[in-house]
Amino acid sequence: MKFSDRLKELRRKHNLTQAELASKLFLSRSVIAKYESDAQKPTRENIQKIALFFNVDLRYLVGEDEVIGIVFDNDKIREKTKIFLLVFSIIASFLFIIVFFLPIFKTYEYKYPVVVGETPERIITFKSSFHLLLENNKPYGIISFVLSVCVLIYSLLCLTVFKNKSFAYRLIAYIILIISLFFTFLTLAFTFGYAF
Repeated sequence: MKFSDRLKELRRKHNLTQAELASKLFLSRSVIAKYESDAQKPTRENIQKIALFFNVDLRYLVGEDEVIGIVFDNDKIREKTKIFLLVFSIIASFLFIIVFFLPIFKTYEYKYPVVVGETPERIITFKSSFHLLLENNKPYGIISFVLSVCVLIYSLLCLTVFKNKSFAYRLIAYIILIISLFFTFLTLAFTFGYAF
């Protein structure tokens, strides 16, 4: 018997409507309807909630093959998400490190001294974010650069050395990434302010 049939059978046995069951499980009625019509596969967490609510064994509710398939699918999705976030961290950090030192910001300088009555000669120069922030005594750029290097190295370690370690290792990488993105935003905001 399929999960959809078991769920429908258990719900009717306990004299519950789809809306009542959904309310007790903190789900929407449409989710229960989709589960019962086999239009949507339940998450592992929702299957566990339903099994606990009806006080039935998980294998009874979904069958051995479906349990293995659901666990495997959820683990694959979780693994892909983890890899995507770490790869995003590496690419974002690497791009910032490169852009930080590239002279891509157009600035204007004036040549002095000037003879009275003449206009100073305007010289167009291109400077890097690092140079502009250093000239204006702003430490955000250095902090962003150091954090980006940390994110890059730590994310690479999470993908290789810490690959099978606990979530705490990846959480540290994500926290550093968020802090780094904040300082990167400040760096770019100040750089554009000084360049134009």
